[in-house]
Amino acid sequence: MGALARALLARRSARTGPDQLRVRCKDGARTAEAAGKTDDLELQLEAARLHVVDVLESGDLAAAAEAEQQAEDLVGRLGRPLYFCYPPMWRAMHALAVGDYGAADPLIERFRSDARRANYGAVDQVWLAQRMRLQLDTDGAESVLPFAEHWAEQLPQSWSSAPALLHALEGRQEESRRHFAVSAADDFAHVPRTLSWAYVMAQLAEVAALLADADSARALRRHLAPWAHQAIVVSSGALYLGSGAHYLGLCLRTPR
Repeated sequence: MGALARALLARRSARTGPDQLRVRCKDGARTAEAAGKTDDLELQLEAARLHVVDVLESGDLAAAAEAEQQAEDLVGRLGRPLYFCYPPMWRAMHALAVGDYGAADPLIERFRSDARRANYGAVDQVWLAQRMRLQLDTDGAESVLPFAEHWAEQLPQSWSSAPALLHALEGRQEESRRHFAVSAADDFAHVPRTLSWAYVMAQLAEVAALLADADSARALRRHLAPWAHQAIVVSSGALYLGSGAHYLGLCLRTPR
């Protein structure tokens, strides 16, 4: 069963597009079942973690919560600090998704603390994505702007969308356009095709709408069209932004 689980995990890596979501969900359940029949807890956790992402992308938060609980149980059984940051990250994601901001705040900080102890390389970027979402939904995100500017300088193609959005929301159009142009170059071709690609493109759709940039909105519409029937999820479940149709709609209604 271990060989089957590994083969299915390998096949999943070639089926990452939104058009493959239904297949990924089906295979994910098979992978988790096959891995569960082995004594390899790390294999079980990897299957569970990826299944969490696929179920989230399907838009079923309730089913995702069940999948996360199974993954959290495996984290506990493994007892390895490397994985301790997953449970607070997922719980913070759910709290943000349902508007339980009081619960989200300490969970975000617990994620950062646990991830730093485990030397998780992307901890500060994941923390910023969650913290920025919390601030946008509550008191405004001026407090996270310096962090967004920092990462836009370090990784411009991955993070310029963040300060572009923050400046646009505050009416600072010139600053927003400066950051937006970094991502928009060559028809957005340089936005890295990572697990956060759709997240970046969703932020850019918001910016294009706020700036009434019809040409960019038209280009973004082409890129986001495949996500119309899928939820946008960041990384391994750090954020759940809801249906991609919302961001496609922002592009469609931007004045021409």
